[in-house]
Amino acid sequence: MREQELIDRLRAHVAANYAGSFRKCFLAYDVDADNKISATELGYLLSDARVGNVLTRSMWVKGVIDRLDADKDGCISWEEFEQAIQGRA
Repeated sequence: MREQELIDRLRAHVAANYAGSFRKCFLAYDVDADNKISATELGYLLSDARVGNVLTRSMWVKGVIDRLDADKDGCISWEEFEQAIQGRA
């Protein structure tokens, strides 16, 4: 799977389940309400969006966090997520 396919699957998931609202999607997966998506929470999002499989999903999680985690806290904040969906990551 390529990066564009990942983006396409996430957009389809958000469109189908959150009326196109990335903010609603983010809040739904931010289970502990800390305004960050942890690796575990991201794994659930990617699973629900059908990104990767049980063998490859952890690599996708690591890759996404490595790419988007600007402050290097091991999570994706709403601001980092928003920048990515707006094409600035």
